[in-house]
Amino acid sequence: SDLCLIVGSGKEPSLRVGCWRGPYWRYWRLLVGKIVRTLTFFKPTEFDSPDQPGSGKNMDPGFLAKLEQARLKANFPWVITAGYRTVSHNKKLGGAPNSWHLKGMAADIACTNGWQRYIIVKSAIEAGIFGIEVCEKHIHLDNRPDPCMWCDVDK
Repeated sequence: SDLCLIVGSGKEPSLRVGCWRGPYWRYWRLLVGKIVRTLTFFKPTEFDSPDQPGSGKNMDPGFLAKLEQARLKANFPWVITAGYRTVSHNKKLGGAPNSWHLKGMAADIACTNGWQRYIIVKSAIEAGIFGIEVCEKHIHLDNRPDPCMWCDVDK
């Protein structure tokens, strides 16, 4: 279980909510009704759509929390190959019109060997990520509510 603390600190009025899980301390700051997530393993720019620098900030905080938890469980570095997508970039790639990438609730992780595929899929499921596509060069993870897993070796 998590040990969570609520404390006030800093120059600006804020509420910090921190959770201790394993060796990593994570916190969220509530500033004027907006939650700012501090990422442990990823930089927000890793999730940018190539045609819109800074768009990684559109990623869903709940999905990022699950992704961070999955990465912690996997215990090896992940390379994000896709995160948030603009509508035009999604069309250019031939993505689904209702893609989870458009909502900031999907990420693709580079992966080319069976052992890493297994660990990524296992850790994603344990972290509560249930949309999983296994491709030749990456694993797609998304935040769909119902479990769904499929393979596409042509991608």
